[in-house]
Amino acid sequence: MDLMRAWLLEHLLPVRQAIKQLSFVDMTGLYTQLFSKRELALSWTGGDAELPPHWSVICEQTREALAGAKLPYEDATPFLYLMEAVQGFHTITRFNPFTGQYL
Repeated sequence: MDLMRAWLLEHLLPVRQAIKQLSFVDMTGLYTQLFSKRELALSWTGGDAELPPHWSVICEQTREALAGAKLPYEDATPFLYLMEAVQGFHTITRFNPFTGQYL
């Protein structure tokens, strides 16, 4: 019984830790999905607003950059916002001289 318990702890502990940290969430894939379905983007507006004039081009460029493992500068803030919403990752919203030295 102790041998089985030791084996389970050894093999399942990393899985349990990953689940607790939500590190199994594919954030890049999730963010890419936001730019893959026009209906999803329209649902964000609540039906009151229209998408930008070149929305399809924006989506294509974003998907291509993410497929190449690059995050465009203009996508950094929304990506971090999504990460915070899903994983509970907290961003620094206030700076002081102490935090400025480490950035």
